[in-house]
Amino acid sequence: MAIIDTLRFRNILVDGEIADEEPAQELVTALDETFDEALDGLTTKQDINELRSEMAALRSDMRAMQAEIMQDAAERETRLTSRLYTALGVAVGVVLTALGVAATLLAVFG
Repeated sequence: MAIIDTLRFRNILVDGEIADEEPAQELVTALDETFDEALDGLTTKQDINELRSEMAALRSDMRAMQAEIMQDAAERETRLTSRLYTALGVAVGVVLTALGVAATLLAVFG
């Protein structure tokens, strides 16, 4: 992709007697190639738009992952709460049974 008008630039050099035909053409060719190489490394609007699209897709993926993690955490919380209440019920049952046994023993041997 030429960013300078090479023919016009060559004509300016030759017509202004700054350089002869052949050196002017070599200079113009060298400049054109240098500019082309420099442009290859520049970011274009298309590059930026592609990056924006990729970032939007990543944000969407992150939101989906966050929702999945939140759902998993809620399910784990429900299971843990259920286990806690079960353990608490068993502990209360053990304590009440122990108290009943103690009361029975006191009544019998007391």
